[in-house]
Amino acid sequence: MSRFFEDADTAKNYLRYRPGYSNEVVDTMISFLATKRAGPYELALDVGCGSGQLTRSLSTQFAQVIGLDISEAQIDAAHTVQNPQNVSFRVGRAENLPAADSSVDIITSATAGHYFNWDIFGKEVERVLKPNGCLVALYYDLFYIEHHDEGVAKKLAECIESHMDYITNSVLRKGTPDVCLTYRDWCKERLPLSYADQERIEMTMKKTMNLREFIEFHKTWAYFIKLHNEDPDATLAHFEKFEKSLMELLDGVDPETTRLDVWAPVFLRFARKP
Repeated sequence: MSRFFEDADTAKNYLRYRPGYSNEVVDTMISFLATKRAGPYELALDVGCGSGQLTRSLSTQFAQVIGLDISEAQIDAAHTVQNPQNVSFRVGRAENLPAADSSVDIITSATAGHYFNWDIFGKEVERVLKPNGCLVALYYDLFYIEHHDEGVAKKLAECIESHMDYITNSVLRKGTPDVCLTYRDWCKERLPLSYADQERIEMTMKKTMNLREFIEFHKTWAYFIKLHNEDPDATLAHFEKFEKSLMELLDGVDPETTRLDVWAPVFLRFARKP
């Protein structure tokens, strides 16, 4: 299966532009774990960690946190920033977790699980989780820009969806990798594990960024990386049009300095090992 996040340039852009998960999202994960297994917590394993946005956020809740990613470039990028002393990163596969049997309190996977072989990954989850340990798979969808004028906010949403929605935009859909076309369905389904105790929570994550960061973040999505690899000129034209359209709706804000309040739906799926 082709992957679109493993080269060095993509890893650097992940580190720079992919937003970290909010404290509210992390607190929701820890609260779920606390209802199933009492602390203190020893080990968290973040699988498909990319450049470590979620991994670092877990550091205050666990004695040790390991971030695992198949991409050496992503792990190299994760090492370029200052990380908490209890956080480490390793190159490896979701299907071969670097943990002893029954040693992990929580396994997390952020916008990565749709790439895993769940027949094998599920066996590894069963092997390494402690009794009552939890797996949390979380995902976000399109980011939207808030605006005090409801009419402008609606037009901004329509602009974002027309340029970024790989399901409704026929050009994007044609070039989207198959594994990503089912992404939204994947976010809403039960985790493909035999565990009976499963829950799904949908919440909103809010962040602040400038317009340039908003644009560059969307360039890190798999289908735009694929499009860029195949037709760089078309990708550049697409994002120039996208930015121009947003600028017009935002009355010509400075894309480098004007801060925007943005939000996205976040889907969390939980499963507890008996």
